[in-house]
Amino acid sequence: MKPYSVESLMLLLCSLLFWQCSNSDQQADGTLPNILLINVDDLGYGDIGAYGAEMVRTPNMDQLAQEGRRFTDFHAASAVCSPSRYALITGTYPARADLYGAMFLRSPLVVDTAQVTIAKVLKAAGYATAAIGKWHLGFGSQRPVDWNKPLKPGPLELGFDYYFGVPVLNSHPPFV
Repeated sequence: MKPYSVESLMLLLCSLLFWQCSNSDQQADGTLPNILLINVDDLGYGDIGAYGAEMVRTPNMDQLAQEGRRFTDFHAASAVCSPSRYALITGTYPARADLYGAMFLRSPLVVDTAQVTIAKVLKAAGYATAAIGKWHLGFGSQRPVDWNKPLKPGPLELGFDYYFGVPVLNSHPPFV
């Protein structure tokens, strides 16, 4: 049996701690509480109404914050999109995977499919998982050539049950 890395164990521990903290919110029928994790590029702490924004109205985000848990102190492993997504999904510092900048057009998947991910941990706890939006962590084991063919491995091979999104920036080729 392959030993777990420190990062994988920390991800598992944090996920279980989060699950335990939200156990008090379980319904009488025993269903698990919903978890909605939003990772947004270039969004500041005070950019939504729930956290003090006054110039831009964000009623849906405000409602989510009002009806759920609010986290007021959070830090990203990187200020750049691909490395921060990598850290969030794997629990591993992106520098340990030599990931320092944004990935571009035809990058292969940078996450090892055997690695523990937040999606795999949540699935093991009984959750259905989805990734929606900009992926920006690469697809396939080699550089994708035809964007109209299945892009594997990708989010589905990392534990997500569903994926709908764009492979890289929506202002970047391949415009699919």
